[in-house]
Amino acid sequence: MKKTCLLYFISIWCLQIHAQNIVERLDSLFTAHGNFESLNGSVLIAESGKVIYQRSFGFSNIDEKKLNSATSSFNIASLTKTFTSTAILQLLEKEKLHLDDAFQKYFPSFPCPAITIRNLLTHTSGLTDLETYFHIIDSLPNKIFTQDDIIPAIIHLNRPLKFKPGDDFDYCNINYELLALLIQHLTKTSFPEYIQKHIFKPAGMAHSYFNALKPASADTNRVTNYMVATMYDSNYTPTDSIDDRRTKQVFRNLKNLMGDGNIISTEEDLLLYSKALFGGKLLRLQTLAAILTPNRLNNDKDYTVFSNPKIGKLQYGFGWEIVADTSNGKIVSHGGHFPGVWTSFVHNISKDQTIIIYDNTDWSGPYLLSGMAINILNNKPVASMLSERMLAKVYGQTLIKEGPEAAFAKLIELEDDTVHYVLRERDMNQLGYQFLFNHYTLQSQETFKMNIFLHPNSSNAYDSYGDALATNGEKSEAIIMYKKAIFLDPKNTESINKLKKLTEKN
Repeated sequence: MKKTCLLYFISIWCLQIHAQNIVERLDSLFTAHGNFESLNGSVLIAESGKVIYQRSFGFSNIDEKKLNSATSSFNIASLTKTFTSTAILQLLEKEKLHLDDAFQKYFPSFPCPAITIRNLLTHTSGLTDLETYFHIIDSLPNKIFTQDDIIPAIIHLNRPLKFKPGDDFDYCNINYELLALLIQHLTKTSFPEYIQKHIFKPAGMAHSYFNALKPASADTNRVTNYMVATMYDSNYTPTDSIDDRRTKQVFRNLKNLMGDGNIISTEEDLLLYSKALFGGKLLRLQTLAAILTPNRLNNDKDYTVFSNPKIGKLQYGFGWEIVADTSNGKIVSHGGHFPGVWTSFVHNISKDQTIIIYDNTDWSGPYLLSGMAINILNNKPVASMLSERMLAKVYGQTLIKEGPEAAFAKLIELEDDTVHYVLRERDMNQLGYQFLFNHYTLQSQETFKMNIFLHPNSSNAYDSYGDALATNGEKSEAIIMYKKAIFLDPKNTESINKLKKLTEKN
């Protein structure tokens, strides 16, 4: 008996040590040199429905110095698609529809008779994505689109499908906007009302709502979205750029479209959603298994739709990405991106592990960090995410938090540490424009001015500083900068054209 008790206590002690080690490794991941500085958001990790790690980083509102937290609410972006697919499958269980029904059966004016509900769920419809709306917005810049505008926009575009429905995969937001429209049609209620009654309420998600129905100012826990960190996207290259015009149109003209995004939630609410969905509270387990089975194309081709470098190849089911590698268990996920926010939701069905991460400075780190965290939970090794840090980012963060003098001192302190930091003209230039995009005019000017200090013979550096000055109404100073840019590079046509416009106005 004594031996049995001793073995029991030893096993409990070993489990506690193991759990402690897991938490320490997770904390090391999110606070590591480089990783921590990259995340401005929050992390929540649970096993068997119990939170084992939660930590928040950075600001939910930079101006107010308000910190991110587990109770901060944020736009979950394309994670919304999992709610839409759940609603469709609930209607399937109630025999309101069949997956192989043609969408045209319910909407006779829909111009694509071969597209089925299954095609929409699995992104195999061949429809054109959000560019469907842009040609209309160009002629009607003040138009705010709703679900009723989707089919007319597709008709107006009058563009052939990219491929025969079911022949290929092409991720398309309009697929899920059409599914939300179908839910409204079949239930005779609005999409938000249906989700509130049949998903939010049963799951206990008291802090979740639709962006179109509640202004951000009415939610004191709502994070502010920033584009500042786009240049630190893991896929960033010098040729990347932000199309300000299209980004603003997504913010303004498409903000009321539903089904593909625009649910506002919290990490704590999303954990409740995970418990309810994977616990069989929202769907029968048999139906849930169908959702989480990789789709097959018309030719029965097994295909990869995405690839996460930290967890491998991903296939697609009904609104969920499915990890092809099952060595850690059966894992499903979905990411989300909206201008100014990235989200990642990963759930290990086999081991009941849930990882929820968001970043409100438009950095795709949640996508990578979640994959690394799932490996830690399953005792797999993880490599450091960043071998060297962009000093421009450190400069930008210090500029926001402590002001220009502290940022300058930090740059001088670290610029010679080329083992751990890299300082490039293009990084500073991109940071300056991202500040400018977010209306941080003074920070933008400081960044461009610093870039001139670092690269006094760069025509582009002077041109960029001129842009910031011109945006702030300082035309005389902007003219001087454009002239200097042209002096350094007489073939700089951008500066020549900008100078011409400013001098014509004076």
